[in-house]
Amino acid sequence: MNTTFERVSKEDGGTNEWLTPPQIIKSLGEFDLDPCAPVTRPWDTAKIHYTKNEDGLLLPWEGRVWCNPPYDEAKYWLAKCARHGNCIALTFARTETKMFFESVWPKAHAMLFFQGRLKFHRDR
Repeated sequence: MNTTFERVSKEDGGTNEWLTPPQIIKSLGEFDLDPCAPVTRPWDTAKIHYTKNEDGLLLPWEGRVWCNPPYDEAKYWLAKCARHGNCIALTFARTETKMFFESVWPKAHAMLFFQGRLKFHRDR
């Protein structure tokens, strides 16, 4: 898969919400919860959605969880994914970072790395 995406910074009026391409969700099956879902979403990613208005980091997680976290807060979300234990997360591959060594390498049962970059969907 060779795809691209455009990064817009929040300082430039951009967003921290990058919508997961629907084909990724569909290929992974059904999820019970998306704890960091966008407020406005053109498709569902799980049966239950928490947005930034509810703060999914503070609320309880149950079942199979899909997590496409805000990248500037990824370490907190991945730590909660690791504690929950039944979570698939879509995040950047900074495999040398403390975040990976604390929450990913010792906890993950499997990892998938995409070739190239994903094309994220943006609701502007």
